Amino acid sequence: MVDAFSVQRSVQLASEPDYKLATFIPSDNLYFRSSDEVAVEVGGETLMLNIQDANILKIRTLWCYKMKTPLVSSLIRAVITNPLMSVTAQEQQLCNAGSLVTGGNYLALRSHAVIRMQTHFIKEES
Repeated sequence: MVDAFSVQRSVQLASEPDYKLATFIPSDNLYFRSSDEVAVEVGGETLMLNIQDANILKIRTLWCYKMKTPLVSSLIRAVITNPLMSVTAQEQQLCNAGSLVTGGNYLALRSHAVIRMQTHFIKEES
């Protein structure tokens, strides 16, 4: 994404006292920017994306929530760890491994968010 959509401009970063040349994907005035698509390779697959697509941020989080209600947590644990009920999700398997260490009953909670970035993505210069 950075190679396809980045620009170089002189900017003053919050942590810097002076302006410096930075490479970044712009996120301002997206409505007025060109929506022409460019071929971008993502994960070994070539996709046609535009600058608006490059500013979408996808976040996925996982929590292992410790269940605290004695009877309900035992019942839920019996269901989610029973091999006859269904195939246990990989996230739940991670939480089950954690519960072996700590001794608690954990339920895997997964969350997804898709938002438009509010600030420029600035490439770190090495």
